[in-house]
Amino acid sequence: MIKMNTKSLLAILCMVIAPGCKKNISPAEKDLIALNNSISKQSKNIAEFDFDTAFFSGDTVVISFTDSLDHINPLVQDQKVSYALFELNQLHLDLKSMMKLNIHMPNRKDGDFFSAVTNTKSYLEFLSIYQDKDFKVIIDHIFSIHKEDPQHFFINSLNLEIASFMIEKNIPGDYFWGVSVYNLISGYIHECRQNKKGLNSEAVDNLIGKNYGTRSFTNTRKVQLFSAIKKGC
Repeated sequence: MIKMNTKSLLAILCMVIAPGCKKNISPAEKDLIALNNSISKQSKNIAEFDFDTAFFSGDTVVISFTDSLDHINPLVQDQKVSYALFELNQLHLDLKSMMKLNIHMPNRKDGDFFSAVTNTKSYLEFLSIYQDKDFKVIIDHIFSIHKEDPQHFFINSLNLEIASFMIEKNIPGDYFWGVSVYNLISGYIHECRQNKKGLNSEAVDNLIGKNYGTRSFTNTRKVQLFSAIKKGC
C-alpha cells in the first residue's frame, strides 16, 4: 500500500527545494502525487463535497470523499464523483486494475458510509466524455452556479426538469432521481454537430424557459450557461 506519508512528502520537498539531491521517486509515487493533486484541485469546484485522500492498495486505487449533505441522491452524487475525477483520463497514469470509491456522509442519520468498486479501465472510458472541451465548459458552468447557491440544488433541479420533459414526451424510463444533465448535454452536442434536431435539442430548448428558483441563477447566469450549451456544437 502506498500512501502520502512523511517519507513521500520529504521526497516532494527534495524535488522542489533541492533539485540536486539524490532521492528517487518511484513511478507509482509520482502517479499518486499527480492523482491527489488533480482530484484535490477539481473537487474545490464542488459544493458540499470534499476530497479526502487517494492511495494504492494492492491492485486497487482507493479514492475517498466526504459529502456533507444530510441526504443521499445517488444521481447527483455520481455526477459529483465523476466531475472530481474527470482529469484522470488526461493524466495517463498507471492506476491499477480496480478502483474503489469511498464516500463518507457524516450528516446523514441513516448510514454515513458508502463504497463502490469498479473496473478502472471501464471507468476511464466513461470519463472520456470530459475530453470534449465544449462539454467540459458547460459542466463547469453548471457546477459554478450550483456552488454559489447549493441550498437550491441547481444540479438536481436540472436532472428533474429533464425527467419531467421525458415523461411529458411519454419516453419510458426510471425517473425517480431524474435524468442526468450530463447525458442531455452530451446528446445535444452530438445532435447539433450532426445537424440534427432530436429529443436532446428539444429538451435543451425546454430547459431554457424554466425558472429554477436559485438566487445565483440570474438572467446573466442563464444567458452564460445556455450560450455555452448552444456553442457546444
